[in-house]
Amino acid sequence: MSLIRNILKKILPSAVKQALVDLLSLMKSPLYHWRDGRRYAKYSGMIHHENDQVKLIARITMTYHGIEKGLTMPEMRPGFGMEAMNTLITLCDEYLRREYDATHCQFLHAVGVVEEYRKVHEEKGFTIAQPLLNKIVELTGKVRDVQRAEQIESGAAEYFKETSTPFDNFSGSRHSIRNFSDAEVEVESIKKAISLARNAPSSCNRQSPRAYIIQDKELIGKVLSLQNGNRGFGHLANKLVVVTAEQGVYNSIKERHSAWIDGGMFAMNLLYALHFHRIGACTLNCYFSPSAEDRVRALCGIPRSEVLVVIIALGAVPEKFRIPLSKRLSVDEIMRIR
Repeated sequence: MSLIRNILKKILPSAVKQALVDLLSLMKSPLYHWRDGRRYAKYSGMIHHENDQVKLIARITMTYHGIEKGLTMPEMRPGFGMEAMNTLITLCDEYLRREYDATHCQFLHAVGVVEEYRKVHEEKGFTIAQPLLNKIVELTGKVRDVQRAEQIESGAAEYFKETSTPFDNFSGSRHSIRNFSDAEVEVESIKKAISLARNAPSSCNRQSPRAYIIQDKELIGKVLSLQNGNRGFGHLANKLVVVTAEQGVYNSIKERHSAWIDGGMFAMNLLYALHFHRIGACTLNCYFSPSAEDRVRALCGIPRSEVLVVIIALGAVPEKFRIPLSKRLSVDEIMRIR
C-alpha cells in the first residue's frame, strides 16, 4: 500500500493530490462527528441524567448556583425559586440515599445554600410555605455542622482593590457581576481590554477569536431576550461583547473543536482584562437553538463562518452589591498525577 501511495504521489498533479486529500477528509468527517456524538450521548447527563455521582453532583451544583444567583440579584424577590429549592432538596436526598460521599464540598455547599435561603427569608420576615420549610429542616438535620453559605458582600472599591497585585490575588478577586450601576462603560475601555486579551494563545497563532461590541440599548435587549441566563439583571447591562471564532483558519477534521478552544481561552483572557480595566462583567452562554442562533447572527452581523463562543454582559460596578459564593472544587478533586 505504501508503495502504491508513493507512486501516486510522484505521478499525480498537485491539484489532483490535494483534491484527493480533501475528499478523504470529507469522507472522514461523519465518522469523527459520530464518535463525538456517541461519546456525549453515552457519558454526559443528556440522557442518563443522574446515574452516577459525577452527574448527580453536577445537577446539584447547577441547581444550587441558580438559587445563589437569585439571592444576589439587584432586587431579590422574596419567595423566589421555590421550585428550584424543592428540586435541590430532592437531589440532595437522593445523593444521601445512594450513600455517596457526604463530605463532598459541593454537596455540603448545596446544603449550606438551602440553609442560607431559609435564613435570608427569615431575616426579611418572609414566611416560607410550610411544606418547603419542613423539607429544609429535614435535610439540614441530616447533615452535621451545616455552614450557612453566605454570599459575598462587596463594593466597587473592594472588588477592584487587587487589580495591581500579584496574579494569585488578582485572579481570586475576579467574580461574575450581576449588579450594574447606571454609569456608562466607555467603548475605548473595552477596546483596551480586547487589545490585552489578544495575548491569549491560539492554535498555530491563527488568532481565530473575534469580539463584537454591542452598545445600542434596543439591540442589547433583543440579543439578551434570546439568551436564557440573564433573567433579573440583563436589563442592567450597559454593553455586550459577543465572542466568536472564525472557522476558516482551520483546515483539518482533527481541528473541529479548535474554534471553541481558542475562543474560550480568548474569552477568559478578556474577562481578566476587563477586570484589570475595572469593568464589571458576567459571562453568558451561547446555548442557542438553531433559529435563535440565526437571529443573533442577523442582529449582530456575525457571519456563518464564525462560531458563537460566549456573550459577556458589561456594566459599571455599583457601590454595594452581592456576589454568588460559587464554591470551587478542591485541587485534589480536579488534579491527577500519573
